[in-house]
Amino acid sequence: MKASKDLIDFVEDLRKEAKSVGAATEPPVWDKEDSAYHGRVNVGKLNGLVAGCRLLITKLGPFGKVWDQMLQLPPNNYVEHFQKISAVLDSIADALAKGRLATVDEMVSAEVLGDLLEHAEELLKAKYNLAAAIVLRAVLEERFRKLCASNNCMPTAARPTIEHFKQSLYSAQVIDKIVMKDVDWMACVGNAAAHNLPEYNADDVPQLYQRLTAFLTRFSAT
Repeated sequence: MKASKDLIDFVEDLRKEAKSVGAATEPPVWDKEDSAYHGRVNVGKLNGLVAGCRLLITKLGPFGKVWDQMLQLPPNNYVEHFQKISAVLDSIADALAKGRLATVDEMVSAEVLGDLLEHAEELLKAKYNLAAAIVLRAVLEERFRKLCASNNCMPTAARPTIEHFKQSLYSAQVIDKIVMKDVDWMACVGNAAAHNLPEYNADDVPQLYQRLTAFLTRFSAT
């Protein structure tokens, strides 16, 4: 797909809007469910950004399918949800600029995850390990979603998590206990970063990148 200038400009406007959302942070709150403090962004600004993202998905037509789930309205205004949306917008902008959109959904998915991995790699090089870990966590979740879809074992939960996807894939014998342990470690590092937990260790992120890359290579979603 060769992107029109209007579409590229629209994505750039969304990225600018995302910067505005990121600048409007609010005091963190304590979440009883995961026993952690979460930074927040302005609800109204976040909702406006997501509305623009939904319009973008419509404009992309069938090419936007792979990004649909990643650009849904998040369950709350926590910073980690906003950072995921912002990273996806960056990958879409890169894919449009380089003419990487394909007509086959699996090919698009591969490009998207590749763009996100590239984005995480650049963040690592710049020593933004926390942001890189959050992006890598999003990549892991999206690959799990695709694996469950392709193996007809989607979780029944309304908002499935990495844990739900993992258990479904194990029950369907797509992954074994050894892989489950590896996934647990990757998810733990990603969650610690996303929720700013005390156990977060910036030195774990380069290894997270390496292990996730190996996982994506081994478990194709096609």
